[in-house]
Amino acid sequence: MNLGWYNSAMISSTFSNQIRNNFLSSLSHREVNLNLDNSDLNEIERLLDSKSQSFLFEAQPGAATELARYFFALLNCPQYACSGCPLCETAFLKAHPDFIIVAPEGSEIVRRQVVEEVLRFAYETPVIVGRKLIVIEEAHLLNIEASNALLKVVEEPPASTFFVFVTEKPDMLLPTIISRLTRIRLKSNLTQVKDAVVYTLLRDFVISLRERKALHNLDKKLKEIIDRYAQEEAAYLKEKINFLSKIDFDSKTKKRIVSLENQKYERLKKKYELELASLFFFKLKHLLHMVIEMKSGGTSFLDATPQDIEIFDVLKKYDMEIIIDLAQIVDAAIEMLAYEVKPEQVLKGAILKSWMVVY
Repeated sequence: MNLGWYNSAMISSTFSNQIRNNFLSSLSHREVNLNLDNSDLNEIERLLDSKSQSFLFEAQPGAATELARYFFALLNCPQYACSGCPLCETAFLKAHPDFIIVAPEGSEIVRRQVVEEVLRFAYETPVIVGRKLIVIEEAHLLNIEASNALLKVVEEPPASTFFVFVTEKPDMLLPTIISRLTRIRLKSNLTQVKDAVVYTLLRDFVISLRERKALHNLDKKLKEIIDRYAQEEAAYLKEKINFLSKIDFDSKTKKRIVSLENQKYERLKKKYELELASLFFFKLKHLLHMVIEMKSGGTSFLDATPQDIEIFDVLKKYDMEIIIDLAQIVDAAIEMLAYEVKPEQVLKGAILKSWMVVY
């Protein structure tokens, strides 16, 4: 990487503090629960001395993507003499047209995504700044065809294009991909919002079942929670689409990019809906089996978290036969979600069957 007159030592000592402050302020503004290890910021700054344009961040996907935004700002800041220019605002607020995130839309990242999103973007002229950044989340889920399609561009990227592959499982990447990447390990992690949402779903489910209250509206309530979560997780794409519609660049290119981003938004929203519904049922299955084990003399429930115990205490009051029947209902729901049946249909069916079992 030839970044000319500056290096990481200069950035650390002179200019990066303001960019760091902008980054940290954006996390607070966006209510991102990033448990930041400051040494990670030092690691990111040192990447500017690298001759590589393709990197592997071994870290939790959400945390690594946030840190990739910091790297993107460092790559593009005009002179590191920050006086509040728009770069940090757009880079850190998830709306910059020269920064894209590619994530699995199902169980893997497929060649279509690489061709439509990565390769096209990699070879296009930057819209606003001089250097573009492509983040590939959960890169270990690249299938063989998608990985092979990336080999050439990752090894010899255009001068304006940089790559960040993100994974906690680097050993699952193809060796031919790994060999083309500069690897760093990051310690920061992101508090998972979806864990709290899952427990909200579980509490609403078991309490409504126990008290027989508002059960006829429970499926709608759970669907609303899942929809809201999915929309919030994919919201950065909506922000990006809105931003793109307001800036002035080639109208044909803009129309195509906005269309692709809208399609991606709908696909990702569906993915997040299925993901959260699946987590809900898997967690419920785990708690039901914990109850079955307890009623059979087991003691694993003693190691349960306080959130688990709250749900466990409600479920353990049911007879063993009911718990086994509920577990079978949950298994069927998980199987339906694996076939991508709409979560709202799966929830409605599971709630109705659970009601019939309990009462």
